[in-house]
Amino acid sequence: MKTSSVVVGAIGTDCYAVSCGNRAYLIDPGAEPEKILEMLGKISFDSLRILLTHAHFDHIGAAGAIARHFGIGRVELAPADREIYFSRENAMPPYWPPAEDLPDAGDFLPSPDFKVLPMPGHSPGGSAFLFDSGNGEKVVFVGDSVFAGSIGRTDLWGGNLETLLQSIRREIAVLDDDVILFPGHGPATSVGEEKRCNPYFR
Repeated sequence: MKTSSVVVGAIGTDCYAVSCGNRAYLIDPGAEPEKILEMLGKISFDSLRILLTHAHFDHIGAAGAIARHFGIGRVELAPADREIYFSRENAMPPYWPPAEDLPDAGDFLPSPDFKVLPMPGHSPGGSAFLFDSGNGEKVVFVGDSVFAGSIGRTDLWGGNLETLLQSIRREIAVLDDDVILFPGHGPATSVGEEKRCNPYFR
């Protein structure tokens, strides 16, 4: 298992690529498809799947361009976020318009490489992806649910603070301290570090 990342868009969204043998996964292609394609060009893979932690505009903006480039017909997204994904209101006018030419969005397919952790709260269908290398290394792509020292906003469409805190307690806080967390914005952290320093984990 190998992880690559690139920061894209005016809000600084972390877009990740995970390669597992000849399979690759692209997580949250938020903007600047040329930068994402450059990152993917450094990875060898036979198949690519696009996974979305949630559907806010800054995490999906390049999904259409990437999907067309590789001939991918659908991205994978929790059903509860489909309405946001396709909504013309999923934008921040006048600076960022809605994403254009988005591919279809379907539920997550079974995978030998990762487990989907339901993480509603920042958005109704928020999700995280737990990858296990099999040699003791585990990483979780948490989207905007958890940041280093903080958590995601809950005042956006479909957000709920108590729901997010329950998601964190149920899915993230129970993991081993050495599990690495890759958020949708900002630096990576670990479960142990967040237990020590993040007030929302207490």
